[in-house]
Amino acid sequence: MRKYIGIIKIVSLAMLTPLVLAGCYFFGVQGSFRANNYQIEKIVIDNETYLSPQELAKEAKLRLADKQNIALQDSTTHQNATQSTQAASANKNAIDNAAQSEFEKLQLRAQEENAQASGQVVPATKPTSDKNLAQIILKATFSLNRAENILHGSTGCNEYTGRYAWQDSGRIVISGIASTRKICFPHEVQDFESNLIQYMDGIYTVKVLEKGKGYILDNGRLQIYLK
Repeated sequence: MRKYIGIIKIVSLAMLTPLVLAGCYFFGVQGSFRANNYQIEKIVIDNETYLSPQELAKEAKLRLADKQNIALQDSTTHQNATQSTQAASANKNAIDNAAQSEFEKLQLRAQEENAQASGQVVPATKPTSDKNLAQIILKATFSLNRAENILHGSTGCNEYTGRYAWQDSGRIVISGIASTRKICFPHEVQDFESNLIQYMDGIYTVKVLEKGKGYILDNGRLQIYLK
């Protein structure tokens, strides 16, 4: 009888061991992300960086604040200057600005003429002003539905969805990404969204940033920064 009991114990342990290991493996993989909801800080595609809408607004506000501080400092410095010095400086700036503006017009005209001659469409590459960028209220997000292995979020003005699966504790597979198709403004937001959606499918290595400040998903070509 004891012999049979011993055999039963051995068989039971043999059956339970794979299940226990599988359970540890499963929970270890799912633990790669501590939370379900993140914001996308930026993406890097072919070494070109595209900031998310919220980061575009944040950086623009910082630049505007710097410009305001510089303007205040300049104003204080020039209070002690004479009227003639101020007038001369203003006149010089006006001449320089006019010359620069005329030079930019000539450059743009030459670019348009060259593009038209080659049958190309001239892209709208003029940067959006910091004042307009600072008014962006859109946010790019990255969320996990662990129950159904669904990935979803926002690129700013559009919503996207797809599926994900873990290869191991440090690699995640993202596939089937699809999004709504509204045109985004300003064009910096559109550039961010287009590159994210176009190249998002792939196998990513997940890197944890120092002090748990976020993650970097890297598929070799596209890097997604989460926080």
